[in-house]
Amino acid sequence: MYVDFPEGEASPPPSYTIGTTIQPAEIEDTKVTSIYTGQIIIYTSIDQDMATPFDAGDSLTGRVVVVPNKDTKFDKVAIELHLVETFKCSQSFSSCSYISKSINLSKHHIPSEAYPEDMVLKSGLKYTFTYSLIIPTSLNGAQCENSRFSPHYELPSSLGSICPMFVDSLDVRDKRLTTSYQIRTRIYNDGCYHSPTAQSRRLVPVRTSYPPCLEAYATCEISKRTSKLSNWIASTFRPRRCPQITLSVQDVPALYIQGKSSSVVNVQLTYIGKAQVPNIAKASYTLQGFVTTSKEPLSYYPQLTDSKECSNIDSFPTQVTTFTEPVWKNGLTRIKVPLTLPEDVYRLVPTFFTCNCSRQYVIKLTLSFDNSSSASVTFPVVIANKFL
Repeated sequence: MYVDFPEGEASPPPSYTIGTTIQPAEIEDTKVTSIYTGQIIIYTSIDQDMATPFDAGDSLTGRVVVVPNKDTKFDKVAIELHLVETFKCSQSFSSCSYISKSINLSKHHIPSEAYPEDMVLKSGLKYTFTYSLIIPTSLNGAQCENSRFSPHYELPSSLGSICPMFVDSLDVRDKRLTTSYQIRTRIYNDGCYHSPTAQSRRLVPVRTSYPPCLEAYATCEISKRTSKLSNWIASTFRPRRCPQITLSVQDVPALYIQGKSSSVVNVQLTYIGKAQVPNIAKASYTLQGFVTTSKEPLSYYPQLTDSKECSNIDSFPTQVTTFTEPVWKNGLTRIKVPLTLPEDVYRLVPTFFTCNCSRQYVIKLTLSFDNSSSASVTFPVVIANKFL
C-alpha cells in the first residue's frame, strides 16, 4: 500500500543548495553494499548525529552517492522520506499475512542543472547529490479515514527492525508490527516511474514528542479487579466465606522517557470480610506493552481486551514501589502509589495510534499482604517521549 501527499500539501523542506559533484570512482566506492541497487551502487549519508533519534519537525540533510557499474541513461533521481508500517493481521506465520503501508512524508526536488548534460551516469565515475528533507510534525488529513481521531495524525516512533533475521531491542513479539522511517533514493529512466532502474534506502531513527495521548482513554471504564484472599486461614469446623478485596484505579497516568520520569496513581481498596483487614506488606508493578493491528482503518481506540488475536504482551522487569499508609473506614481506603519507568527505557517508544496500528502499555499492580495472599489490578498507562 502506498500513500502520497496531495500536491502542494507536503511540509516544505529546508532550503537547498546545489552541491552535485562528479569524481572518478575509487575501489572503496564499489565495495559499498546497499539495498535493491541493481546495476548501480547507491549509498546515503546523513549530516546530523545519528546517536540520538530524530523528532517530528527535524531537518535531514546529507548526500546520496551514485556509482554505476555501467553507463546508464536516466530521467531523474528521486530522494524521498517515507514512513513504512509493516504489520501482521493473523496468528499465521506465513509471509502473506503481513501488510506493508508506505506514506511519502517529504520529497526532495533535484533541479535539472544538477544532472549531467547528456543524462547518462557513466561507469567509472561517482556522482554525489546533496539533499534536504524535513520530518513533518503531523500527517496529512488524506492519510486517515477517521478524522475525529486526532492521534491518527501524529507520527509514530520507529519501532523494531524491518529485517526478519535481525533482532532489535524495540522489536515486539513475533515482529507483529514495525514502523520505520526511510530515506529512499530511486533512479528512473524512460518515464517508467513505477519501476526504477535502481533504488536504495537508508533507515532514520525517529522518536516523536507529543503530549500524552490521554484522549484515547477519556471514556475508559474504571480499572478494577476483585481477588479472594485465598490463603486466609479458616476453621475446619466453622468454615467461613473467604474475604475479598477489590482494587480500583480511575486514573490513566502518564510517564515520560525523558525528563519528568515519575507519576502517582490513586488506588482504591474495598474490603469485604468479617476478619480483620490484612496489612499491605509490599507493592510491586510490571509494565506491559502490546500492539494491535487491523487490515481495516480503526474506528475506535483499541484496548487490551479487544481483538486478542492481534495483540501480544511484552513484559518488562517487575519493580517494587512504595505506598502511602492506608486508613480504613467502612471497608474502604485509598493509597497513593508512585510509578516510574524501568531502567531499560531504550526498549520503549511513546504510545501511538495510527489508522491501522497501535503501540500501547498497561501496568499490572500487585499488593502483597502479610497473610501471604495478594491482589492485583491492570490499568492503562500512557508513555510520552518528554514533558511538553
